[in-house]
Amino acid sequence: MNKKELVSAIADQCGATQAQAGEFMNAFCETVVGELKKDNNVAIPGFGQFIAKHRPAREMRNPATGKQMMSKAKKQLVSSNRLQVLKTSKTTRIHSHVSVSRYGLP
Repeated sequence: MNKKELVSAIADQCGATQAQAGEFMNAFCETVVGELKKDNNVAIPGFGQFIAKHRPAREMRNPATGKQMMSKAKKQLVSSNRLQVLKTSKTTRIHSHVSVSRYGLP
């Protein structure tokens, strides 16, 4: 599922227009990224968490020239997905750390 399909699905479930669902999706993404830039983690129980992990500068080799160089220090997004999809012979069940029955899933 890509962003356009997700926005469409959110609009259908909420009874909103695709423009409103798109605004919601953009606001969600901007909020998560804004919190990660402030070094705050974002945890959504039953869904997962987003963590900004600091990667220090390191020495590396330029593959084109073979010269040694330093990479820049950066922050990397690490997402921890708590949903696990287990496929059985007849059905697909979604197991999570929370009760999935409240979401209407098998």
